[in-house]
Amino acid sequence: MAENLEVTKRLTEDKVQIIKEPVKEIRKIDVELTHEEITIERIPSNNDDSSSSLSPPNEGPNKSNTELIIKLKREEPVIKKYSFVKEEVVIKKKPITETKTITDVVVNERINYDNDLNKNVKQ
Repeated sequence: MAENLEVTKRLTEDKVQIIKEPVKEIRKIDVELTHEEITIERIPSNNDDSSSSLSPPNEGPNKSNTELIIKLKREEPVIKKYSFVKEEVVIKKKPITETKTITDVVVNERINYDNDLNKNVKQ
């Protein structure tokens, strides 16, 4: 008896999983914003100068409430987010052929005999 070594091929599949996931990143941007403030300054009047008075002469203080509305301007940040293509990913497959050396043990039977003992046996 003897053994021969026969090497064949079989096709198997491996899988590669590609995962695209969002990565959150905190960005800080400094923005200078301007706003207006109101200041009220009281200046004592000089009673001797009646020409600069707003009220007519011989009339007392106004007995009704007076409301003034002063508009103040201020800047506010306007935040816009937009999407853009940062990069493209190209995935390619290519066949690679490589030679592998297969080593295994094969068993062969050998018969040893002594010719002097087997003189009467025909071969």
